[in-house]
Amino acid sequence: MMPEMDGFEVCKKLKEQEEYKDIPVIFLSALSETDTKVKGFDVGGVDYITKPFQRQEVLARIDLQIKLRRLQQQLELKVDELREREKLLKRLNQEKDDLMRIVSHDFRNPVTGIVGLIEVLRTSDDMSDDQKNEIYGAIKESGQKLIQLVNNLLDKKSESSINKINAKEVNFTKLVEDTVELHRPTAINKGIFFDVELDYILNFYLDRHKIEQAISNLISNALKFTPEGGTISVKLEKVDKDPQKAIIEVSDTGIGMSEDVINNLWDGDSEKVRYGTSGEKGSGIGLSLVKGFVDLHDGEIRVDSEEGKGTSFIINLTEIKK
Repeated sequence: MMPEMDGFEVCKKLKEQEEYKDIPVIFLSALSETDTKVKGFDVGGVDYITKPFQRQEVLARIDLQIKLRRLQQQLELKVDELREREKLLKRLNQEKDDLMRIVSHDFRNPVTGIVGLIEVLRTSDDMSDDQKNEIYGAIKESGQKLIQLVNNLLDKKSESSINKINAKEVNFTKLVEDTVELHRPTAINKGIFFDVELDYILNFYLDRHKIEQAISNLISNALKFTPEGGTISVKLEKVDKDPQKAIIEVSDTGIGMSEDVINNLWDGDSEKVRYGTSGEKGSGIGLSLVKGFVDLHDGEIRVDSEEGKGTSFIINLTEIKK
C-alpha cells in the first residue's frame, strides 16, 4: 500500500532485472486476504507475513530463505558442473569414435592385403622365387608397420588428441614412403601398380600421425575404386623450392566419381555406401577424416575426378610454426 508504486509492483520490477531477479522477497503487510497473498506469490514473492508480526518469526523466515537461496546456488553450481562434465564426456566419446574409425581404416586394408597374399602363396604352384620373395617382403613390411601402429596407439605419450595438433619435426619423404608400403600387399593382391615420385623433404613440422592417416586413407580409397591392372600415383613435391610448403597428390586410374558424389564427399555419411571394384565397402567416413586432419593443419584439399577415368586428391600443406 505504498504511494506511487505498491509492493507488488516493486517486486515485479525487481524480478524483471537480471541482477536482482534471484533475490528472495518476503512480503510484510497488513493485507491478509487470501487473494492478496496469492498475488504476492504470483509476482515472485517467496513468503508472506501479515501484521502484526513477531520479530523472532520474521528473523526465522528470513534466515530460512537465505539458507534456501544458498542451497539453490550450490545446486545451480552442481548442475553447471554436471553439464560441463556431460559436454566433456560427449567430446571424449566423439574422439573415441573417431579414433576407432581411424584404426579401422588403418588396419582393414593392410590386413586384407596380407590375408590375400597368403592365400595366393597357398594356392599358387607355378610362382617363381622372385615373385615369392616380393610377396614375403610386402607381408613383412606391412606386418612391421601394423606393429608400429599398435605401439603408437598404446603409447599415450605420443598419441595426440583427435582434434588437436601435436607437431614435431619429421622426415616427410619417409613418412609418405612408409604409408605407401603399408598398402603394398593390397595393391599386389589386387594387381594394382604404384607409381611413386617423392621430392626429398627432410625437416618438416607437422602432426605425423594425422598426416600419415590422411595419406593412408586416400591410398585406401584409391585401392578400393581402381580395378585390376590400374595404377595409383603418389607424389610429394616442394612448392616453388619453398621448404616450408609441400603438395601431396594421390591419383588413380579408377572408376572416378559423379558430380553428385563429389558434392557430398566430405560429409562422412556412413549410409552413403559405395562399393569398390572388388566389392569393397566404402562409406566416405575416411575422406571426412582426411579433410578434418588437413583443416587442423590449416591446409587445403581438393579433388579432380571424372567417371570412368579416375580421381586425384591434392593436399596443400604449409609447415606448422615451431
